[in-house]
Amino acid sequence: MGLRRHVVMSKSKTNSILLDKRSGHYWQLNETASSVLELFFAGNTLIEVSAALGSVHRVDEETAREDVSALLDGLLDSKLIELVS
Repeated sequence: MGLRRHVVMSKSKTNSILLDKRSGHYWQLNETASSVLELFFAGNTLIEVSAALGSVHRVDEETAREDVSALLDGLLDSKLIELVS
């Protein structure tokens, strides 16, 4: 998984900004969403990311997996990230 070619990511201490250079639109990600993306970009699986998220935020793994999936679906639908094999 990675950013699409037309998207750049800028990180601060607590969040990230994704900028779509084609449209000029940007999305602000909170600290949790930023961490989720970083974990995926590092090669972790959905199960691994969900487990890490659940552990940090003290939620069950199913809830964490649903939340992570919802984030990814939104970013995929917005054409900000792409699945890379």
